[in-house]
Amino acid sequence: MEKGLLDAQSAANLSHEESLQLVFLPGLSTKEQISELSGRGVGMDVVRSNISALNGTVQIESALGKGTAFHIRVPLTLAIQPVLMVSLDARLFALPLQPVLDVFFLDESKVRRLDRWDAVLYRKETLRLVRMSRWAGTMGRSDRGAHVVVVRVGGEKFGLIVSQVRGREEIVVKPLGRMLRGLAGIGGATVTGDGRVALIVDLGGLVAAYEQSL
Repeated sequence: MEKGLLDAQSAANLSHEESLQLVFLPGLSTKEQISELSGRGVGMDVVRSNISALNGTVQIESALGKGTAFHIRVPLTLAIQPVLMVSLDARLFALPLQPVLDVFFLDESKVRRLDRWDAVLYRKETLRLVRMSRWAGTMGRSDRGAHVVVVRVGGEKFGLIVSQVRGREEIVVKPLGRMLRGLAGIGGATVTGDGRVALIVDLGGLVAAYEQSL
């Protein structure tokens, strides 16, 4: 009412659900001063319009003293992710494609030790290697004849050693079950066209978990 977005009579007749919808009014802001992050009156109305453009919905639940929940629903097709499919022995893994920079054949004779890491020279840079067989617990396997997938994680480049690079695919992301949630380096799963299950790698979690194991 103070901002001229609603008159007194309309405000008096608002239900609880209708009151929550005021958040989506263009120009609404609860900040008294404008900052770099908020106060300009551009916020949830833009969120809803963009979600609606994706044929999705956004709903609010709020209870005094308990909290507020925003429920955003978008079509399943938005969960399709481009990945690079790789294998480690018989296991399939999906690497998010955007951080992938390059793939090359591993020459073990050129691998050197750098602090606790194995490293190799890559385009005149030292590339630290992540042996996925160690992370995945594949005991007794040699990495000879393997490939290195170069990825960017947190501004640094790492080389993931895999058995085989199978190629690019687009997958539908499936959430992990309760027993598998929280596994370091795993962000989800997918079912391939031939019915096999591939785990989606969380690259940041993978590198952090591998570093702790060194």
